[in-house]
Amino acid sequence: HSFPTRRSSDLCEALVGQTVAVVGLGYLGCVVAASLAAKGVRTHGVDVKRDVVDALARGIAPMDEPDLAERIAEGLRQG
Repeated sequence: HSFPTRRSSDLCEALVGQTVAVVGLGYLGCVVAASLAAKGVRTHGVDVKRDVVDALARGIAPMDEPDLAERIAEGLRQG
């Protein structure tokens, strides 16, 4: 099988106006959630680690990842 490929920007544009839940805010989930939110996708992040969820809600990146803090801040600004 060959799967159609989409650029991530196309996917984000298709999701604007939708609500997305990201379960698990570790390295992958946190970056995905912050990136979607920064592009205007209504994003809810869920994790069993309350400190990670609280840090994100305050705009603090729970790990060191390039541009993550900026994406989190932009996502929070987007509402």
